[in-house]
Amino acid sequence: MVNKGKIILVNGYWQNTWLGREFIGSTAPNKDYWNNGDFNGYANAAQRFFGLNENINDACICLDASSLIVLDDNGSSRAERGHDEYTTYEWAGRMYKKISDRYGYGLPETSGLRNKMLASEINKKRLASLTLGMNKSQHAFYLVGHSEGCAYAAGLARLLQEKGWKVNFIVYLSSYDSGTFDSPKGIKAYQLGYTAKYFGDWATNNNPIRSGVERTAIVYKNWGHAEKKTSLKDEYGRAKDDFQYAHGSTKGAEVWIHLEDLRTLILRTGRTYGTTWQEQIAQSTPNHTVFAFYNGVKLNYKEYMDSENAKYNQYNHKKHYYYR
Repeated sequence: MVNKGKIILVNGYWQNTWLGREFIGSTAPNKDYWNNGDFNGYANAAQRFFGLNENINDACICLDASSLIVLDDNGSSRAERGHDEYTTYEWAGRMYKKISDRYGYGLPETSGLRNKMLASEINKKRLASLTLGMNKSQHAFYLVGHSEGCAYAAGLARLLQEKGWKVNFIVYLSSYDSGTFDSPKGIKAYQLGYTAKYFGDWATNNNPIRSGVERTAIVYKNWGHAEKKTSLKDEYGRAKDDFQYAHGSTKGAEVWIHLEDLRTLILRTGRTYGTTWQEQIAQSTPNHTVFAFYNGVKLNYKEYMDSENAKYNQYNHKKHYYYR
């Protein structure tokens, strides 16, 4: 049973090869794509962010939006695919009936309409699988896209809007081909990516989605332990400072902590020698996320970390996050 709504999680590119393991960070679609296979942990973190308390099996849907070889489509075409794969062409059936009643079945002129009708039947089943157990007056959708899945999620959200369903929120993570599609109007949307200590997101360059996103942010990550100088290691023994982690790590459950901080992020603006600057106010985010960019503005994250550390020293907060 669905209480408030469903979360649709749309994965991006994956490849079950050495390339997928070493650089892409994704070797399987759907549930195995998220949080290194711990899908329930990721789904529960997403539910807390969206204010939901649903049965994961009933209310969390995984969709695969991966391209074949990355270069075979772009963000614009994926957004259209997300829309068209759930479109039901009611007009095609009405027009086909008029033509067939007047001219008879089997004419070449009706072949395109017959194809639309066939697609409509397939798409109706797809849409029904998303809306099962829901009604438009009580329930809403929440969409999450990663990499290539972001554009697809935008297109699907637009389709759900057109069908009269409420879409409360879209989260775009490490969005790929961002400059080629828009987030649907009237839907709250956040976009978030990571930049590492030495490298940014090599796959996307953290480019912003063209329009429709309320808050766009890049989080600074050094993947070092808060209290130790040694870097965290992955299952292969590599330091997580490696450049490939900036793109794929937003599939981990920790991203929801940073999204929560994005909600409360407060900046201060100053002017020094004629130059205007903005920086994150220390203590303004409960989880102490370090933001490097916000809505197109570059932030002085090093100054922010120094401010946080100064407060740490001043008040001797033993449990406070200390930046090194």
